[in-house]
Amino acid sequence: MDDIARLAMGSCLFASMSENDVRKLIGCISTARRNFICGETIIREGDSTACAGIILKGAVRAEKHLYSGERSIEAYHGAGSLFGDVLMSARNAASPVDVIACEDTEVLFVSIDKIMHSCPESCAAHERLRMNLLNELSEKFWTLRKKLNYLRIKSMRGRIATYLLELFSQSGAVTVKCLPRDDTAALLGVNRSALSREIGRMRSDGLIDVDGKLVTLLDIEALKRCTMN
Repeated sequence: MDDIARLAMGSCLFASMSENDVRKLIGCISTARRNFICGETIIREGDSTACAGIILKGAVRAEKHLYSGERSIEAYHGAGSLFGDVLMSARNAASPVDVIACEDTEVLFVSIDKIMHSCPESCAAHERLRMNLLNELSEKFWTLRKKLNYLRIKSMRGRIATYLLELFSQSGAVTVKCLPRDDTAALLGVNRSALSREIGRMRSDGLIDVDGKLVTLLDIEALKRCTMN
């Protein structure tokens, strides 16, 4: 349990809590601890669930297969993140996406019923837990809005520039780590080959430099102008 508590401390669900509180809450709300290999499906489209998952190690992505045969990345979650909380809170709603392990991943599942119903001690940590869940649901809503904002940008260069500038804003560093190329294409709603060609053009134009998943932003102001197209 101590090992799980230390790994779970970084989760938004346990924000502003002591390790002792986290340890007690895990004993109260957890249902299972499972390992998934890279590429394994954790939640299938059409499934319903009363549990959400805290990523102890690894990462997952939520993706939807379109009628065109392409896929759209709806969300990406790394270690410490919570996934399935919107679906869990909706009770019997069917999942609109597949949730897939991006790498070997360890997940602690927690129950909505156990989160919403106070423990016998009616502890303050349990109240904090529910508030944290509400904050996370709100954050997911705004993330979805951001995805829609990508799709509103007409030019591919504008979408790429917007994505890179958001990573820059989050990290404060001009060298940012992007998602794998396939996942980036799906997130931005563009074709992978076309994305690679446009990134090559942006590199030739002196806007960025690329080294695998690492992209260095060479001209911030020029990238900002790209977002207006």
